[in-house]
Amino acid sequence: MTSRPGKGIVGIERKLHEKQKETDHNISKSFEDLSKLIDMAQKMVFLAKTISSKIKEKQGDISEDEIIRFKSYLLSFGIDDPVTRNGHGSDDVYHRELAKELVIILEQPIKDSGGMLTLTDVYCRVNRARGLELISPEDLLGACCMLDRLALPIRLREFDSGVMVLQLNLHNEAKLVREVQRLLEDKKSITAEELAQVVGFSVVLAKERLLVTAKYGGACRDDSVEGLKFYQNLFLIEED
Repeated sequence: MTSRPGKGIVGIERKLHEKQKETDHNISKSFEDLSKLIDMAQKMVFLAKTISSKIKEKQGDISEDEIIRFKSYLLSFGIDDPVTRNGHGSDDVYHRELAKELVIILEQPIKDSGGMLTLTDVYCRVNRARGLELISPEDLLGACCMLDRLALPIRLREFDSGVMVLQLNLHNEAKLVREVQRLLEDKKSITAEELAQVVGFSVVLAKERLLVTAKYGGACRDDSVEGLKFYQNLFLIEED
């Protein structure tokens, strides 16, 4: 009795062999695509360096603001010449230069986000902008700690809850508290999720804004089984 083709142990071995060949082919193809991507990224970095050098040659015709804006455009595509550990003698020097790069990448996005960004968002944005030159959370934190020391326009802030953000030095907290108070006058009560929808922030930042408002007496909080909710401070109105 002869076994039919494709049946029995021989058939199983043949199928496994074909599957292995297909897997090997897919892996090889993936590495080919990755090599092309790396090659293209290197060419883009070279192009960015060339453009940056030409900008430096024409600095008399181009304002500092225009240079910073152009570099921020390059960084948003991850094709500029990011600060790396190579060439910097110590963590301190590296973090200083990295802090200056953070300003170029993040100043405008922070403005667009109402004056602050969580460190989680910062980490994602910075590494996306740097392309293949990723930085570690430790190096990011080290650079953020340098911002205030270097008198740069953004700084690191930690809320009472432990949430860490980067915010503009010109961030006006009293103004934000008043805005939440006016919103509560209209709505009477609000949750972090509802505030996030109104102002277009993340829920984390919306919650911190409400907590700060309550801290300054601009709202009352109610933490129940239904969740955390904030109300207009009627005690403050009665005092007035």
